[in-house]
Amino acid sequence: MLHGSRLGDRAGDRDNHFDLIRMIAAVAVLISHAWPLSYGRGWAEPMSTILPGFSLGHVAVLVFFAISGFFIAQSFDRTPDPIRFVRARALRLFPALVVMLLATHAAAMVLSDSPGAVWAAAPAYLARNLSLVSLQQTLPGVFTAAPFGPTVNGSLWTLMYEVICYAGLLLAGLAGLFGARSRRMAILVGVGLLAIAIPTGVDHPRVLRVLDLGWPFFLGVCLYIWRDRVVLDLRIVIAVFGATMLLRGTGVFTTLFPAALAYGVMVVGFLPRRGRAWQKPGDYSYGIYIYAFPIQQLGASLGYTTPMANIAFALPLTFVCAILSWHLVERPALSLKRGFGGSRRPLPMGAP
Repeated sequence: MLHGSRLGDRAGDRDNHFDLIRMIAAVAVLISHAWPLSYGRGWAEPMSTILPGFSLGHVAVLVFFAISGFFIAQSFDRTPDPIRFVRARALRLFPALVVMLLATHAAAMVLSDSPGAVWAAAPAYLARNLSLVSLQQTLPGVFTAAPFGPTVNGSLWTLMYEVICYAGLLLAGLAGLFGARSRRMAILVGVGLLAIAIPTGVDHPRVLRVLDLGWPFFLGVCLYIWRDRVVLDLRIVIAVFGATMLLRGTGVFTTLFPAALAYGVMVVGFLPRRGRAWQKPGDYSYGIYIYAFPIQQLGASLGYTTPMANIAFALPLTFVCAILSWHLVERPALSLKRGFGGSRRPLPMGAP
């Protein structure tokens, strides 16, 4: 049960549950999206009434970012080479994304009533979505009758914030995050204050999202930095979540809940035994995350417009795409890291 174990004792243990946790989180995003994709914008799944301000999909994304913060910090600490760091992150994100966009565009050619316009839109569609900054969410004549509207790739928006977190960690690492304690403390305090600051007068959605998603990533980094002091104990998880839930509806809940979640994920992720079996097939979470939305939109366009029907339609097809993506694209791409002289340890994947 990990009573009394410290995070630092388990941080290098590859026999863990994080592949399984990431896969569950990716499926949770799919489930959460089934409500608005079936009924239209403005609909939310039932969990959003239990946790004010947090839908099931939102919680799942916070899990991704917390895991990412921990393992990306570990990766940089072990190999503090900025070129290798950037190359490793690019190999994890972009090959599968390129293939998914090409596959989605090919499917859109068949589904659209204006295939010529879809073909003409290809350069902008690929370039803008690969930029991660100025996403092109629609293609001509595709999903026009879907209850949610014609959005094709509605989950890709989080990738930009993942890259922002990577960049922030890289800069902090180069500035001494893993070095002298005084510099480390100064950086952590400064970034922490920025992450939890209430953005008074700031209502730009991208700024708010950086704060929202950067906070669990930052917490994951902190858990890694102080891994030798963090005790892994399920009893503490229960106590922390219980205390946090008592604060629902207060102004501090949105700050404390991701903190409790980040700690809980680390405890569960490093529970001993039985994790290895889930790692053998592969890490399908990224594929599930990027393929689920267009497949769910296809289901909605075909009449699967109740949440359960949409999930039943999309889940098996999404798993097929994710399995193919891992074995044919993602894992071969990750092997290129070894060819460039990188570590033989598998690359961590946090947020999709």
